[in-house]
Amino acid sequence: MNFDYDEKQTRNNAKDLLNNARRMQAIVESQSYVRSPVMSHAPITHSNINSEVVARMAVKLAEASEELNSINEAVNLMDEEQGLLLARKYLDKNKRSDTDLYLNMNLAASSFYRRVDKALVEFAFCYRGGELVAWTS
Repeated sequence: MNFDYDEKQTRNNAKDLLNNARRMQAIVESQSYVRSPVMSHAPITHSNINSEVVARMAVKLAEASEELNSINEAVNLMDEEQGLLLARKYLDKNKRSDTDLYLNMNLAASSFYRRVDKALVEFAFCYRGGELVAWTS
């Protein structure tokens, strides 16, 4: 069996997913805006609710919620320090600069980025059983 993988592509796959995590969180938190029309036996009145838009929003909400759950499960499977690093960098609601992050962690910039790279690879292996890993043939 060959267990070789493309580390750079694996990191990029993890980074692409995590860069969208805040958007997914915003969709999940705005779920109160997804409302379906009320069904009753009352006479039909016309409203500005478009059922296709509501359906698309409900699907996006479900997809975003499922992705966030998978991301959180992967972070929880990781080494605690690396999981915390990724959570601070990609998942915190208030985005902080990398400079702020590595200074608060008392790290040099190069050490911080090496740790981020290592954490991204570990995340890729933890996410849905290695779905983000770019295996080589």
